[in-house]
Amino acid sequence: MASIQTWGYFLILAIGLVAPKTQAAQPMPLDGTWVKITGIDNTPVPYIFPGGPWILSLSESFRLTVTDWQYAGDIFEVYDNDILLGSTSSIPVSGAYAAEPDLALGNSRFSQNSWVLAPGAHSITIKVTQLAPTFTNSSVAFKAERIPDGGTTLLLLGVALSGIAGFRAKGRGTSPAL
Repeated sequence: MASIQTWGYFLILAIGLVAPKTQAAQPMPLDGTWVKITGIDNTPVPYIFPGGPWILSLSESFRLTVTDWQYAGDIFEVYDNDILLGSTSSIPVSGAYAAEPDLALGNSRFSQNSWVLAPGAHSITIKVTQLAPTFTNSSVAFKAERIPDGGTTLLLLGVALSGIAGFRAKGRGTSPAL
């Protein structure tokens, strides 16, 4: 007869085999480098891409860009801290192929979207909601990149030009026209 300890080990092993597997969070690059993921063959949609969630800790605003690549036709939902940011664009079936995400981005035959992420902690997950016709898996690429601060740059340029104009006018003994 099996001991209680043996049954305890068996129970722990059985729970370990049927318990859902959790995925460790992955840091996401913040330099505009694409993270390229291919889905799991023959997995019914919808499903969450393996390998995530991808985490970011931002001190300033960033743009998160998500695009379908390789075989056009996949559509995705994007979540931040388990809250739906939105979906990539719905596109007509085209049969298009892009070997790299940069070739798909901006091409209307590929599903894509982007969102501004405010400073703070973010945990990004991506769910496949539609596969490209006749394909059994999906490919997604995404990246985070700084949003250029055009306002501050223009303000500083304006101040610098005003200062130069004032300096030049002072040298001629006239006041600058504003």
